[in-house]
Amino acid sequence: MTLLPQIEKDCLRLTPSWQMLRYISSIERFDAVWPDVKRKEQQFLEEMKSLTRSNGFLSDMAKDWDINTALQKMLPVGIGLYAPFKELIYWFETTTEIPIPVKCALFIHCLLTDQSFRQFGGWISLKVAGILLIHSGYTWIQWLNLTCLKKARSLVDDFNSDNIDHWVLSCLMVMIDFQEILMLKLSKYGAGQNLTIKYKLLLYIIQHNPGIATRRIAIKLGKSEVIVRRMLVKLRALALIERYGAGPKTYHVLI
Repeated sequence: MTLLPQIEKDCLRLTPSWQMLRYISSIERFDAVWPDVKRKEQQFLEEMKSLTRSNGFLSDMAKDWDINTALQKMLPVGIGLYAPFKELIYWFETTTEIPIPVKCALFIHCLLTDQSFRQFGGWISLKVAGILLIHSGYTWIQWLNLTCLKKARSLVDDFNSDNIDHWVLSCLMVMIDFQEILMLKLSKYGAGQNLTIKYKLLLYIIQHNPGIATRRIAIKLGKSEVIVRRMLVKLRALALIERYGAGPKTYHVLI
């Protein structure tokens, strides 16, 4: 079995549009400007990455790994050696006339149409996409938070192989959204630096205890639930956290 005919068919079905070109031009690698980002902001992003890592999306990749090595080391045993999968990797690395974000979307689309691969689940598709993008220069992907990952997962869960244009545009739009979230996070970092130790500790608790309830936060923080709720309101007003759920099941995540 081979997946190359499928991805070649998808390429032919894809209809370039002004909207697609506009989306592609909006997605940056940030390589050129990254040296100008302040050290404290880079440190902030590294701290944020720990939340992503705790949810099993991407672990640290050695800089000298090529794509094949990264995929074999970071995916379940057998996927990286799956012959059709290796053919797609070769296609991804040797095809130069298609923009990288579009190639990545086509790559994942092709995988999701393969029943042998779909059994591994949606998170594996996200891991593959992340590895491909990071190795292609889009290193900011590694700093996605839980909210971003849930949105990406919903895109995979709603996968429909019939409309290739819609799929590619949706993938590009998700990347643009993630990029905007990252830039917003950096722009708001200054607000976070002016917080007191107690507020920073509260952020730390939320970051390292996904889904933690307000009652448990109060215990860890040594404050009453009333005070903790007031603190959470302030952090939401600063757009540093986001609330999910209702009642006793309410929890917060860092934005």
